[in-house]
Amino acid sequence: MLARTFALVALTLAAPAFADDPPAPSAPSAPSAMPALEAPPPVVVAPEMVIDAPPPLRTGPPPAVVRTGLVERPAPEVEAPRAAATPERVSFEVFARRQHVGDGNFALFSDNAALGLGGIAVRAPVYSEGPWTLSAQASIEGHEALVGAARGAKLSVDLSRAVGRAELAYAIYPQLSALGAAGFGGEVADFRYVGSNAEEGHLKTWSSFGELAAGLDAHVRLGSVLVGARFEGGFVAAAAHDLKATLPDVGDVVRQPIDFGTLSFNGAFSRFALHLGF
Repeated sequence: MLARTFALVALTLAAPAFADDPPAPSAPSAPSAMPALEAPPPVVVAPEMVIDAPPPLRTGPPPAVVRTGLVERPAPEVEAPRAAATPERVSFEVFARRQHVGDGNFALFSDNAALGLGGIAVRAPVYSEGPWTLSAQASIEGHEALVGAARGAKLSVDLSRAVGRAELAYAIYPQLSALGAAGFGGEVADFRYVGSNAEEGHLKTWSSFGELAAGLDAHVRLGSVLVGARFEGGFVAAAAHDLKATLPDVGDVVRQPIDFGTLSFNGAFSRFALHLGF
């Protein structure tokens, strides 16, 4: 009894000292089927700190300044048109023609069938489009004193021609052109007969003729002057001339014409010319 009383007093005196201590954990209870859920710890989010990064280092040229306003651009330079080359207005030509004559009576005047003629011409363009040029040409040519002999007499014939022709040229290169031409004109033959007694008679006849030609023209421009040469080949077709001579009458005797037949200057020809254009 005394012992209990002493223990009770001792606990009473010691109670204030243990007033602030947490209560002692209770004895664990019997284990349950499901464990107790523990609350997750709170998540503390720290505020973001914004730090201004330094601008990147530039190693190239500074960027171009782009202006949003309207910028007036200078007007483009307009190149003045080049002056066109002065076209050829007129061309003067000196030429030589060598023609084959197929008429058998030509043997009265020549030992071969070749007839040579020389002449001059003037040509002017009438139309030009790109490489094509159409020109008109007028020329005169002739051959004097084709001399032969027959029946003991001296024979001679002079031939002259006037030709107008159209010419179409195509410029293959600036210095070379191909051409084709067609011409029409007339020729005059003056036939003379001189007998053994110095009796003389003559007859002048006229006939028409035409020609076709094709060739090449090479030329070069020297300032305002065009210098060139051309070669052509073609064919001439002409009407025949009468080879007759009327001798003067002797007293009351009427002399009859002396007839040597006809002569036509038909045949192929070649033509070479030098020309100067302005």
